[in-house]
Order: sequence, then structure tokens, then C-alpha cells
Amino acid sequence: MKLAFTEPIMHNGESIQCIDEMDIESEVELWKSSITCFVLGVNPPFLIIKGFARDYVIEVGTIRFMAGQNRVFL
Repeated sequence: MKLAFTEPIMHNGESIQCIDEMDIESEVELWKSSITCFVLGVNPPFLIIKGFARDYVIEVGTIRFMAGQNRVFL
């Protein structure tokens, strides 16, 4: 892969860098089939969230669960 410099655009005195859609295409495809869950008010066990997600997934390929910080689950 070859890196190329793209000149930033100045807007209202701030430097803005434009991102080409091709630059993020692989990431968009990766996250299309993802569910992100934030639980308010409680800190449920990981297995409860995992079971909840499996109950609502119709077509299942490979399921990976990750528990982040502050009750965020992917």
C-alpha cells in the first residue's frame, strides 16, 4: 500500500482533512454486522448480555462478544 499526502482544507481558520470513502471501506464492512450495547443503571454479568444477544440474532455466522469499559458491550 502506498501512502499519499493530501493537502488539508482550511475552513473558518481550522485545518480539515478529508477522508476518502475508499479509506474507510474495509472498516465500514467490518462493523456492518455489529451490535453495540450500553446498559444504563446496572452492570449485568457478561453471560446475561451474551444470552440476550443470542436470543435476538436470527442469522448466525461467527459470534464474538467483547465487554468494554463502563458497561459497553460489542
